[in-house]
This record gives sequence, structure tokens and C-alpha cells, in this order.
Amino acid sequence: MMYIRPPTADDVGFCCDLAAENWDLETADRCHLQMIESFKKGPYSPVFGILEMDGRPIGFAAFEPSMLMKGVFNLIWLAVHPQYRDRGAGKMLIDWRFDEIKKRGGQMVLLMTQKPDYFSKFGFFKLHHTGNEWYLMLKLLKAVNL
Repeated sequence: MMYIRPPTADDVGFCCDLAAENWDLETADRCHLQMIESFKKGPYSPVFGILEMDGRPIGFAAFEPSMLMKGVFNLIWLAVHPQYRDRGAGKMLIDWRFDEIKKRGGQMVLLMTQKPDYFSKFGFFKLHHTGNEWYLMLKLLKAVNL
């Protein structure tokens, strides 16, 4: 059975290794810095969730409050070990983030992704194609009061 829990210092290596496998070493370094920041629990610190199965981590996701405006959040990480993909792990991590963001008064969610079709299934729509492999996407969680 899979469940999501808060990270511990022991999870940093797993998350950074998975980030390196999915992207590159520079991205893994950013993951490391963001995980360290998450442990500080400041008002704009990232919030990580570790997906665990049978007592071991198999994936992780994170989000952070945006400095753009109140009620806006950024999705910053979603990674699942290749052995556990196509089993609902990514969906579970996405749903967890939406639930946590709503608890924090979230109204809008932004993300940058190379997989826009995947995120479209969760209600995101494309705002901008950056001209390379990346897309800026948005999802409204409720009516936004500007």
C-alpha cells in the first residue's frame, strides 16, 4: 500500500538521486537546496511529500507558495521511481498536493513541465510554450478574487 508522509533528512539522498536520474545533476542540486529550505518551514518554504510503499520511498512531490500573489502556488517536483510508474503513484502525489494547497487557501496553481498532456488530465491548461520543451501551465482551484 502506498502512502505519503513528510520528508526526513534520510530522504534527501533518495530525492536528489531520483532527480538526477529523471533530469540531470544540476537539477539534483536544486532539489537538494529546496529540500534543505523545506526543513526551515518558512512562509515561502517548499512543502515536500514522500511517497512510500512497503517501508521505502518510491517517489516524491513538492509545491511552494508563490510570491506572485496570495493564494497562488507553484508545483515544483514530481518524480516516481521507474519501477513504480503507471500504478497511480503520480496521480496520488498530484492529488496530495491539491489537497494540501487547498488547506492553505490556494486558488491557483502554476507549473512548468515537459509533459503538458499528462497535466492536462488534471485540469491544467497551457499558458505559454517557452519555445523549447517546456510549457507554463495553470489550474484554477476556485474563483480567483484579484
